[in-house]
Amino acid sequence: MENINLVIENIIKKSNLFEKYEKLTEQMLDEDFSKYDKLLKNREKIKNEISEIDKTISGIIENIDNKENIINAIKNSCNRSDVQEHLLEIFDMSQNTFSIISRIVEMENQLFDVMEKEKNKIENDLKNLNKENKANPYINASISPSDNNGILSFKYNKI
Repeated sequence: MENINLVIENIIKKSNLFEKYEKLTEQMLDEDFSKYDKLLKNREKIKNEISEIDKTISGIIENIDNKENIINAIKNSCNRSDVQEHLLEIFDMSQNTFSIISRIVEMENQLFDVMEKEKNKIENDLKNLNKENKANPYINASISPSDNNGILSFKYNKI
């Protein structure tokens, strides 16, 4: 039973981390694109912490006799009615975690759309900038002294 409690404790930690991950993902939908770097780094850190918890849970389960039942409860790969009474809490908590993950996936689909729009905007801005540069041959203009009695001459390079 002690191992079951350790699994529950780690699932709670994992669920809390997924909630933080969800909030960061939600923030990305509302934030300026320039702030994504920090948010992505924070999400990566949380993802690594979740991976460590998964390793911990796997290690705990290895020492349990009926590990198939626990794995089914954790993965929600069975009906709730098929879960043993003492594993119902694990099943329910895992189901809650999967709900959070589902919301994150939905937000990430939206985020992909936002990022695609930003990419298209940047590409259009670059195309416009390129057109502007071709239209203005003075963009790389320089003033330099000439060899003619110190008179300044104006040079420009066509692009």
